Amino acid sequence: MDASTDPASAIIKSLRDVRDRDPSLHRMVPDTELRTLALIGSSRAGKSTIAKVLSDSLYRPPGPQLYSATRQPQNQWIGGLQIVDMPGFYDKQKHLSSLLTNEAIFEQLQNVMSTVSIDLYAFVFSLISGINDEDIQSMLAVKEKLPHLSERMMLVVTHCEELYQDQKNDLIKDFCNHPDVVHHDLRNFFKQGTFFIGCIRYESLKQQNRRAITFEHTNVLQMRDLLLDKCLKTVHNTNNNNNNNQQTSTANNDVTLPLYQQGGTHHDNTDEKTMKNSSFGESDCWFYCCHCLRTIFSCGKTCLCCFALCLISCYYVVKMLSTASAASVADEKIAD
Repeated sequence: MDASTDPASAIIKSLRDVRDRDPSLHRMVPDTELRTLALIGSSRAGKSTIAKVLSDSLYRPPGPQLYSATRQPQNQWIGGLQIVDMPGFYDKQKHLSSLLTNEAIFEQLQNVMSTVSIDLYAFVFSLISGINDEDIQSMLAVKEKLPHLSERMMLVVTHCEELYQDQKNDLIKDFCNHPDVVHHDLRNFFKQGTFFIGCIRYESLKQQNRRAITFEHTNVLQMRDLLLDKCLKTVHNTNNNNNNNQQTSTANNDVTLPLYQQGGTHHDNTDEKTMKNSSFGESDCWFYCCHCLRTIFSCGKTCLCCFALCLISCYYVVKMLSTASAASVADEKIAD
């Protein structure tokens, strides 16, 4: 519909004009380094909307829908960010014959994990109507079946376009204090923190409420920026075939972290005790070396400072590897 005959379209066009004049408001996703984000969670939680909002903050949602349209994993590229949208648990369909069981969805997820290198997982759910049993059961199922994903798992709360920051914080506090969340220690499963997202509401567009649309879009821009910042950070992507045992061991470490992160800040989950108790071998050496290079060159520039940091880091990696080797030789002599 033409903007001249649809007032809501005219509002969206004016917001788009303002947004596009300042590229910092709606940054594009660079394609210089590839990332993959997998979206999982209960049916109709808003997973598909996340991909659309990351692509365009002014995404216009359709009217309310009773049934989920996602039946198979769907891939979408936004610059260098690949988003894998999984069908939702506790599927609801008009015909029982069309229902996807939770077991079938887990099988689909396992197939995706075996073919796609996933950097970050997001468990998506909505708190707009409170915490329901299906969300808790879905979280528990993921935690029990795939505990090693904890190190790359974040929580994304949808339908937050109308909320102020203190209201978002209150939602998370209520979630953390929920008896089932406390009992099953679900808080510490989301090691990558909690983020919020939303979109311009269908009701606001239908009512052509310029003030509400502008307010919601401002919130969406801020939440989108924080979520993108998280997605584009370097997250260690362990090899699915060789390091599943190492991932499971790491996920079982007794590490207590804050659930939500202001400003998308990344928290390092490795403490000194864990480092001392872990074995250090060649595979770890390659990991730290590659991780270091990806981090210090993240500015996209090669300078003397980065080169110096690289040399210093390499020195300490070699030193750690030598110490581990010496300790191994000493242990063998004692055993003999």
